[in-house]
Amino acid sequence: MDTKTTIFWFRRDLRLDDNAGLYHALKSGNPVLCLFIFDPAILNELVNKADTRVTFIYDTLTALQKELEEHGSSLLVLYDEIETARRKVLKDHDVSAVYTNHDYEPYAKTRDEQVKMLLGKRGVELKTYKDQVIFERDEVIKDDGKPYTVFTPYSRKWKQHLNDFYLRTYPSEKYLSHLLKIEHLPIPTLKSMGFERSKQEIPGKNYKNIIDDYAEKRDYPAIQGTSHIGIHLRFGTVSIRKLATDANNAIEKTWLNELIWREFYMMILHHFPRTKNQAFRPEYDRVQWVNNEADFDAGARAKPAIHWLMPACAN
Repeated sequence: MDTKTTIFWFRRDLRLDDNAGLYHALKSGNPVLCLFIFDPAILNELVNKADTRVTFIYDTLTALQKELEEHGSSLLVLYDEIETARRKVLKDHDVSAVYTNHDYEPYAKTRDEQVKMLLGKRGVELKTYKDQVIFERDEVIKDDGKPYTVFTPYSRKWKQHLNDFYLRTYPSEKYLSHLLKIEHLPIPTLKSMGFERSKQEIPGKNYKNIIDDYAEKRDYPAIQGTSHIGIHLRFGTVSIRKLATDANNAIEKTWLNELIWREFYMMILHHFPRTKNQAFRPEYDRVQWVNNEADFDAGARAKPAIHWLMPACAN
C-alpha cells in the first residue's frame, strides 16, 4: 500500500483492446489493478451447475490473466458478495478510484448505485463509461424526449446519429505498461464456486465472412449463415464499435440492423425495467400458453419440416 492504485472492474467487457473504462483507468496516472468478481447473487440463480456461461467466463478470465501477466501484472478474481469484495480490495490496496463500464440490467444498476455510495464514504470515486453499446439510454429518443417503443423509427434515428465519433475506438491496449506490477494471483476454481465445466462448444468470433450474405442465408438452418457471436457480445470479448464499423461498411446492412435490435432492447430495458420479468404490453402476461407435448409430436409428424427445423432454431 505504498502507492495509490486505480482499480479497473471487469464485468461485461472481458477484453483488453478497445475497452473504454480500462482506457480511462490506464490514463488515470496511477498503476491499474484489474479485478473481476464472481457474484454469488448472480451465480446462485443458475440451476445448471455446468452452465456454459460460467465456463465461458472462467476460460476468458484465464486467458485475460495470461495476457496481463505478459505485461508484468495479473488479474484479481474474487468469489464473494460484492460488499465483502469491496472491503477486501480497499483493505489490501490504497485505492484512488474504481473504473468500470456501464451495466444496464436492473440488478446491476442497483448494485452500482450502492457501490458508488459505499465507495464515496471512503473517499473513493466510482467512474463508469459507455462500452457495451454505440448508443445508450437517452441518446436515441423521439423528438418529444420520450423513448421509442417501435423498432423501425428507432432504427432510422439510430442510423441518422451514427458517425465516426461514435465508432471511434479506445486504444487501451497501448497503455498496458501502466498496469500494477504484481505476481500471479490465483483464480478460484469452478469447483470451489459449486460449478463444473460445460461440455458445450463455444463458437468463435469469425463474423466477417457472413455479413454480406447474412440476409440471404440467415433463415436456412442447414447453412452456417449466422454469426453465433451472441455470447461474445454478451460478455464483451468483442468490441461493439469494431462490429458496428464492419457492419456499417458492409455492402448489405441486415447484420447492422441486428446490432441495432440489440441496442433497441437494451434501451427498452433501461426505460421499462419491468420488461425483465414481464411482457412489454401487460395484457400479454395474461396469455394462456398451451404446453402439450402430444400436440407438438403430432404436429411434427404431420409436418416433418418442423422436426428438423426446431433444433437448429434453438442454437
